[in-house]
Amino acid sequence: MKYKILHTLPDLHIGGVSNLLLLIIAEFNDDIFEHHICYFGSDEALICKFQGLNVHIHKIEHSSNWGWFKTLFHFNQFVKIHNFDLIHSHLMLDRYITGICSFFNKVPIVTTVHTTNIPSDHKKIIPALKLKFEDFLGKNTTTKFIAISETVKSIAIKYRKIPENNILTIYSGIKILPPKSRMLSKEKIKMISVGRFIESKGFLDLIEVVRLLREKNILVNLTLVGQGPMDSILKKKVMELQLDNQVFFTGFIQNVGEYLNQSDIYVTATKEEGFSIATVEALSHSLPVITYDIPIFNELSNNGSSFVTVPLSAIDEIVNKLISFLEDEVVYQSFSRNGYLRAKQYFNIQNTAKSYLKLYKEIISKQ
Repeated sequence: MKYKILHTLPDLHIGGVSNLLLLIIAEFNDDIFEHHICYFGSDEALICKFQGLNVHIHKIEHSSNWGWFKTLFHFNQFVKIHNFDLIHSHLMLDRYITGICSFFNKVPIVTTVHTTNIPSDHKKIIPALKLKFEDFLGKNTTTKFIAISETVKSIAIKYRKIPENNILTIYSGIKILPPKSRMLSKEKIKMISVGRFIESKGFLDLIEVVRLLREKNILVNLTLVGQGPMDSILKKKVMELQLDNQVFFTGFIQNVGEYLNQSDIYVTATKEEGFSIATVEALSHSLPVITYDIPIFNELSNNGSSFVTVPLSAIDEIVNKLISFLEDEVVYQSFSRNGYLRAKQYFNIQNTAKSYLKLYKEIISKQ
C-alpha cells in the first residue's frame, strides 16, 4: 500500500516553491509514497513537468470574495474522496484553504514557512490581520512546521509564536553540478545578479557599483537576470549614468545556468531574504559570491567563510572586495572552492528530499 501525500500550491508557475517541489519529488525514490498536487490558480506553466514525474494533478478553481466558500467546499470534498495520509501546504493561499478544511478532515498537515518579512508586515493593518489568521490556523491545524533556514525559523518562533519543538529547518536544495575551475578575467569582469526587480533586492546599489568601478578605470559587465515593478526605473538609471554598454538586462529566462557559467562573480545587494536559491545556484557553479551582511547570508556563508559579506548598504565595500579579487587570484579561487563545497554539503537537493521523506514517515507512523 502506498501512502498518499497531497501538496497544495496556489498555482504551478515557474520559479520558487514550484521548482523546489519538482526537484524534491524527482529525488523521491521511495516507492511507498504516491504524490498528488492540488492548485487553485490559472498559471500552469509547470504542469507537464509534474506529470512527467507521475504526480497526480488536481485543480480546484478559486476566485476571491464569495468564491472562497465554493473553493473550500470543493477542496473539502476532494480530500474526503481521496483519503490522503498527509497534506503539505506551501504558501499563504493554500495554507488558508487547507487549514480551514482541516477542521472537517483530520488529516495531518505540514506547513512550510518561507518569509522573513513578518516583523514589517505586523506593522501594517491588512498584512497583520492576514498573519494573525494564518497563525491561528497554524496553531490549531498544523502538525509540523518547516522553516527553509535557521533565520526564518528564529523569526517564526519570535513573531509567530510557533513552539520551538514544532518547527524544524530543512534547507531548500538544488542539483549540485560538478566543480568548475575558475579564472578571473583581467580585461573585463563579468558580474551577474538574479532576482525580482523590487526595491528590497538592491539592484540600484549594483548599478552604482558599476559606476564606481568605471571611475577607477576598472571595466566590468553586469548582467541583471529577472523582471519586476522596478524594471523601467533600473533601465532609466542605467541610461542616465551612460552604462548601457556595461549593464545588461535579460528579462525572465529559464536558462540561468548558462549565464552563470559565463560569469566571473555573483553579486547581490538584497536587504531582506529568507533563503536565496539564486545565491546557492551561483555557489554550485563555483562562482565567488559577494552579498550584504544580513542574517541569512551569515548563515549560508558560515559567517563569511564560504563567500564574502559586506556591511549593509556599504556599496564602497562591494567595490573594494571586487578589486581585491582582481589583485589576488588566490583569494578569488579560494572563495570559488569554498563556496562550492558549502553548497554541495548543505544545499544538495538529495539532502532536502531525504529530510522531507524522513519527516513524512515520522508523522504518518504516529497516526
